[in-house]
Amino acid sequence: MKRLVVFGVLVFVAVGVGICVAGITIRASADGNAVEVDYPYKKDAVDEMVDGVVRHYNETVGKLISELKDPNAPFMSDEKIIGALCRLRAVKAVGVLIENINLVSQQIALDVSLGADYPARTALIRIGRPASRRITEIVGSGNKYDEAKVDGYAQVLAEIEGARYALMKLKERLSKVENSDIRKQYEKVMEQVAKIQEHGKKEGRD
Repeated sequence: MKRLVVFGVLVFVAVGVGICVAGITIRASADGNAVEVDYPYKKDAVDEMVDGVVRHYNETVGKLISELKDPNAPFMSDEKIIGALCRLRAVKAVGVLIENINLVSQQIALDVSLGADYPARTALIRIGRPASRRITEIVGSGNKYDEAKVDGYAQVLAEIEGARYALMKLKERLSKVENSDIRKQYEKVMEQVAKIQEHGKKEGRD
């Protein structure tokens, strides 16, 4: 959940869920690509400011995603863009962040617990459940899965869900799959999650 401050008014922007602040409902859109605000009354000047912040947030996220997708964009580095999307916890950016899940940071990692060597993984982990749901869908898909990203899929799932619970969810989905190729996809990701779980046990955590 993000917090935006507008001239002393605290505005909560929910990711994946709807919340209500002083009668105002703030939620992610149905496709997760924007933030929406509903008012049960006629809007005043404060409400207009809130709308402005939400509109600016959506526009900023959209521009950052466009920059990240454009290989010729000179404005800023991919790592810097991903860092901004991470701070914004932009659900809309989950797809493009997964595309960059193996991007290695050129800076010294300070937050190793979140896999800061890989900025897109850090961003996905901070976005949370919308990211883990999308990765789980990709693992079970026939065309979006990328074997080169298995380590990234596993790390993000293990960090968001916890390795043990991530394995349980993957096993449950695997039990319903008959396609041999997709079963192998699940098994490869599960193998990596299991390694993360074992490493966590050695360090005294799951």
